[in-house]
Amino acid sequence: MVRGVVDGTVGPIHTLLDFSLQEVIDYVTVGDFYMTTFFGVMNQNSWDSISEDNQEALDAIKGEHMVQVAGEVIDDRSAEAVEAAGEAGAEFYELSNEEREEWEQYMQPAIESWIEDKEEKGLPGQEIYDRAVELSNE
Repeated sequence: MVRGVVDGTVGPIHTLLDFSLQEVIDYVTVGDFYMTTFFGVMNQNSWDSISEDNQEALDAIKGEHMVQVAGEVIDDRSAEAVEAAGEAGAEFYELSNEEREEWEQYMQPAIESWIEDKEEKGLPGQEIYDRAVELSNE
């Protein structure tokens, strides 16, 4: 990483460490407007090629269990990132509710464009967006 190449970026806080950003950033704005997604996929042929015992083992850890484990890992990594960035001299600023609402207004056109794009493709864009917001508020 080189200082001065990027003026700003948006991402989950744990990526400060994942991309060594703590070495080059001066400021972090905390807005809680980003969520990390996590998923696992496997080709059907690959799934069919593993033993039934291994399939059962994978089935046992998927779903809610994996959500909890992944969440804990991300939370721990985020705490490490905040500490590392702070030790490197980064200043943290947490948005007030009013500021966050203002940021959300600026993001609204991009959200509406995404929903419209999905709807044009025959996908339930509004439903997907509404559900994502609902889940992020839990």
